[in-house]
Amino acid sequence: MPRDTVALSITQYATLFAGLTLVMFAIFGGLTYVQLQRVHGDLARSNAELAQQEIIRGSERALEQARRIAAGFAEQDEVRQRLDPVADAADWQRIGDFESLPPGVLDAHLYDARGRVLASTPHSPFPPALPPRPTIPLVQLWQGEPMLLLAHPILSGGGENAARGYVALRLPYLPLLRQQQYRLVDPDSLALEITPGQLLAGVELAAAVRYQLGDDPMAAAIETALSDALLRLGSIIGVLWLVFYPSLVYLIRKPLCAISQHIDRLKQAPDGLALEPTESLLPIAEVEKVRNSLNDYHERLRDVHSSLDETNRKLWRLAHHDALTGVMNRRAFDDYWRSINELLGDLRFSVCLVLFDVNHFKAINDSYGHQVGDRVLKAITGCLQSVLRRGEQLYRLGGDEFAAVLIDCDRDNAQLMAERCRKAVAAYPFHRIGVREPIRISIGLAHAPTISPAALQNLQRQADIAMYHAKRPGRFHIATFTPELAEITRGIFSNVINNAVFEAITHGVGLTMFYQPVVELENNAVAYYEALLRIRNGEDWIPPSTIFPLVEARRLEADLDRAVFRRILQDLREHRLPAGCGVSLNMSGPSLANPRVTEWLEPFRAHMDAHHFVLEITETALITHLGLATEVLDRLRAMGFEVALDDFGSGYSSVRYLASMPVDVVKFDISLIRLLEQGAQHRIVLHLAQMILESGYRLVAEGIETEAQLAAVYKLGFAYGQGYLFGRPEAVVTARPQTRLRQHQPG
Repeated sequence: MPRDTVALSITQYATLFAGLTLVMFAIFGGLTYVQLQRVHGDLARSNAELAQQEIIRGSERALEQARRIAAGFAEQDEVRQRLDPVADAADWQRIGDFESLPPGVLDAHLYDARGRVLASTPHSPFPPALPPRPTIPLVQLWQGEPMLLLAHPILSGGGENAARGYVALRLPYLPLLRQQQYRLVDPDSLALEITPGQLLAGVELAAAVRYQLGDDPMAAAIETALSDALLRLGSIIGVLWLVFYPSLVYLIRKPLCAISQHIDRLKQAPDGLALEPTESLLPIAEVEKVRNSLNDYHERLRDVHSSLDETNRKLWRLAHHDALTGVMNRRAFDDYWRSINELLGDLRFSVCLVLFDVNHFKAINDSYGHQVGDRVLKAITGCLQSVLRRGEQLYRLGGDEFAAVLIDCDRDNAQLMAERCRKAVAAYPFHRIGVREPIRISIGLAHAPTISPAALQNLQRQADIAMYHAKRPGRFHIATFTPELAEITRGIFSNVINNAVFEAITHGVGLTMFYQPVVELENNAVAYYEALLRIRNGEDWIPPSTIFPLVEARRLEADLDRAVFRRILQDLREHRLPAGCGVSLNMSGPSLANPRVTEWLEPFRAHMDAHHFVLEITETALITHLGLATEVLDRLRAMGFEVALDDFGSGYSSVRYLASMPVDVVKFDISLIRLLEQGAQHRIVLHLAQMILESGYRLVAEGIETEAQLAAVYKLGFAYGQGYLFGRPEAVVTARPQTRLRQHQPG
C-alpha cells in the first residue's frame, strides 16, 4: 500500500459494526447475573439460618412435651404408692410394669429421694443413680436408637414441695422431634448425630440434629427467572456477534497476524528484518503506525541487547540468591511458588513442601557468636543439598529457616528424604567449627496429591503446622501434616486466641491465677499452693493446652512468666492468699536463662515474712545454658526461694538437670505416678524414687486422684502430694489452708 493512502481508524470501523452496543449488552448481562446470584445466595443463607432456628425451637418444644408427660405420670396416685415403705425390699416393682405408661414411653424406673434406683434389671438402660441435676433431660443411644432419659420428682402430698423420689422415663427422641411444626425443615430427614456412650443435654441436642431443607418455591422461581434472563441475553449477544465478529476478524485479524508472524521471525533472526506494509481492502491507520514504530524500535533495541543481557543475569542472581549460603532466597521461592501451578498444573504431578528449621539456633548464635553461626548455616546448607535430588532447589527463607519443593514425590518418599536430611545434619562434625553441643534440625512436610491453586494455597500453612509439631518436645523432629494436627493447633493459629493471649501478657487483660493445694502427706496439712495460669476470653477460659503451645511457638515464655509474677504479686497485695500459706511459681527455661530474672522476683522478698515461695522449673523445657541457669538458681536460693524440678520424667534430660542444677524438691510427673498401677513398671518408679530420696531431695507426687495412688506414694516415701483428691485449683484461697481429706493411715 502506498504511504500516501488515507486509512481510517479502528474506532471508526468499530462504530460501523455497532461495537459499542455489544459491549453495553455484555456489561449489562454480567451485572444482571452477579446481582441475581447475590440475591440467590442471600436467600439460601437466610433459609439456612431460619431452619436452624426451627430446629432449636423444635428441640425445645419436644423437651417441654416430654417434661409434661413426665410430670403427668409422676402425679398419678399409683406411682406415689410405689414409694410407700414396704416390709421387704424384694417387693419393689419396676414402674415400667404398669399398664398406665403414657403413650410413646417405652420404660420407666423409680428412684428414691437421694437419686438411687429402687429396682434394677440386667442390661437396663437406666443408670443406678441419678446425676446431681436429675431433671435435665439426656439423650443417648440405646440399641442404635436415640433415647430420651428424663427424670421428674414425685412430690410429697399435702402441699409439701419436698421430693419423695423420682420417676425416670425412657422414650424415643426422634418421634418427639418430628411431631413439631416446621416450615423449612423436612421432618422426615431429621436425624441425630450421636456416638455410643455419648450423652447430649440442653443446647447440645439442637447442635447435634442433622436435617435437610424442604422445597422452596421462592428459590425455584428465582432459578427460573435467572435461566430465562440469561437465555434471552445470550440470544441477543449471539445475533450481534454473527454480524460483528466476521467483520472484526476481516479488518483486524489479518494485519495483526502479519505483525505476529513478523515478531516470530525476529525471534529466529533478529537482525536485518523489517515489517512490510500490509495489503488490505480497508487499511487501518493504527496498524500502520504500529508497524512503523515496531521497525524503528527494533533498530534501537538491537544495539543494547548484548549489554542488557549480561547486566540482567547479574542482577537476577543478586536478587534471587542468598549471599551467605549461596542457595536461592525468599524472593526466588515466592516467584517459583507463584509460577508452579502455571508451569506444572497440566501435568497432574504431586507436590510436597518441606520446611527446615535449625533447633535452638538463637542460643548457638548467642553462645558462639555470629561468625560460628554463619558457618553452621553453611554446613547445614551443604548437608541438605547433598540429599536433595538433581534439579530440586534449596531456598533460605530467612534466619535459620530453609525450604524445598519436591515435585512428583509421594508422601513416603518425602518422609524418607526428610529422614536422610536429618541424619546428614546429625552426622556432620560441628565440633570442627567449635560447636560442642549436638545440632539438630526440625522438618515439617505438607503433601498435595496433585498441583492445583486450592492445594498450593493451603500447603504453606499446612507445612507451618507440621513444623510446629516437629519442634514440640519429645517429637522425632519430623512431622507430616494431617487434619488431626490442624485441629490440635487450631488455637495457636487463631487470631482471636492469639490476640487474647497477647493482651493477657502485655496488659494483664483476662489473666487470672488459680491456686491448687500441695499437701504434706504425713499430717494432711497443706504445705503450699501452686499458682496455675488461666486466661479468660470473653465468657470462655482458654485452656492451658492452648496457651502454652502458642506461647512456645511465638517465643513469649519469658514475657508470660513476668506477667504471671506481676499477677501473683497483685494477689498477695490484695490478700487473696492468707498469711502463712506458701506459694509455688512456675518458671520456664528461657526465663531461667535470663540474667534479669532476679530483678523480676525481687518484689517477692517483701512478702517472705508471711509466705514462703517455691520456684518450679519445668523439666519439659530445654535449658540450653545450664551454667547460667545454675548461677541464677544459686542467687534465687540466696534470696530465700526454694527450687523444685517440675514434671520430672516427662521431658528432655531429667537426670542431667537434677545433677547439674541446685534443687530442693523433685515433682514426679503424673505419667510416672500412673505407672505405680501397672505391675512391673511400678519397680521403675520405686527405684527412681529411692535414688532421689537417698540423694537428699524431697519428693512431690503430682496427679493423685485415688486413695490407692495416695497409699502407694506414701509408702514410697513421698513427702507431698498434689491432685484432685486433695483439691482443685481455685481463684481465691479464703482461709488458712487445711486439707479436708480424712487422716490417711497407710495400709
